[in-house]
Amino acid sequence: MADILGDASNNFLDGASESDNVRGLAGNDTLRGLAGNDVVNGNADNDIANGNAGDDSVYGGGGNDSVYGGQGSDVVNGNNGDDAIVNGNIGSDSVYGGKGNDIARGGQDNDQVFGDVGNDTLYGDAGNDTLTGGEGNDVFVLVAATGADTIADFVDGQDKMGLDGLTFADLAIAQDGNNVTISSGGTLLTTVIGGVAANFTADDFVSLGNDTGGGGSGGVGNNILGGELPETIGATSSATVTGLPANIATSAADTINGAGGNDTISGLDGNDSIVGGTGNDSIAGGGGNDFVDGGADNDSIDGGAGTDTILGGDGNDSLSGLDGNDSMNGGAGDNTLVGGTGTDTLTGGTGTTVFAYSAPTEGLDTITDFVSGTDEFRILASAFGGSSSSTITDGTANTGGFTFVSGASPTSVGANPNFLFDTTTKLLKFDSDGIGSIA
Repeated sequence: MADILGDASNNFLDGASESDNVRGLAGNDTLRGLAGNDVVNGNADNDIANGNAGDDSVYGGGGNDSVYGGQGSDVVNGNNGDDAIVNGNIGSDSVYGGKGNDIARGGQDNDQVFGDVGNDTLYGDAGNDTLTGGEGNDVFVLVAATGADTIADFVDGQDKMGLDGLTFADLAIAQDGNNVTISSGGTLLTTVIGGVAANFTADDFVSLGNDTGGGGSGGVGNNILGGELPETIGATSSATVTGLPANIATSAADTINGAGGNDTISGLDGNDSIVGGTGNDSIAGGGGNDFVDGGADNDSIDGGAGTDTILGGDGNDSLSGLDGNDSMNGGAGDNTLVGGTGTDTLTGGTGTTVFAYSAPTEGLDTITDFVSGTDEFRILASAFGGSSSSTITDGTANTGGFTFVSGASPTSVGANPNFLFDTTTKLLKFDSDGIGSIA
């Protein structure tokens, strides 16, 4: 296990393909475990910590952190501070808010979500999850069609049920033995352990969508809850934004949670942490080293400048890294990934993936999961020396078009653009004129 340490400054640290120990120490750090079963720890100050692939243990440490498990079955812990998003992402995760007033989310699959100490907001997200608020006045969020959750410790008169895309009139509350079931449209939303149905009234439920938030000057610890109607929330310094369908544009280092609805979110400058949540979202990370998770449904994500981590989540997503050395994962669904300039790591996810290139200079990427016969490359023909009518042939010269050659140490065929795939090294190269100038 490699030991990768930061220092007192604001660090951007990446693990390698093995199981690493990535620690930020002091400073506002961005930490990524990447491949392998990693331990990622932000330690002091306000950090963004992401386990990425593998079964990871990810800790925020002190400060107000954004902590993500990534792919795999992870243990995710915000530790001390008011942590904005403690998110398991993909896999069956154990998610702990730690001390402070946290937002804790399970992500996809069947997760265990704990608020721990403080006034926490808990989302199960997709899958059949178990939510435990712990000490404090907690909000357990109900969202339609995301799985049947179990709430282990709801305290009547102290805790609340949050309604995301639902109203109290949509709910059917019933006694089931010693427990209470809450359903909508005949679909079970949650089971409350040890509850009494007769004790539940409208006062136990809060809508997450009837408020209007203004970002103002932002600042550490500001939590902004958006409304159900489209709105714009602006901030001039670091802000934490939690909202329903919203148009959000902020500068500086922000944490933005779109929750439900079709959101338009722009991080602008700064190292941002953005989660679209459910709905068809349009997200632009802007400048800085950003973490962007589209969440469920069909999202369009543009990482912008900087070294970004982009997750599509469920749905048919379009992901673009643009500048910088980015890490992108389409998740479930039929996705399109555009790495852009830089040395990118691209994972299509399940479904059919299109890996798109608009120029030969966008190469030097690593594709982790290309499936022949299912996934495909898509190029802008004019940028690669062809035209809209150009064809591609397999192993034969093709005047006015392209040739694809594969094998051990392949060589170009014909004085036309060639794509050469080495079956030994798994490298795909481009020869613009067929005479050996490889891109």
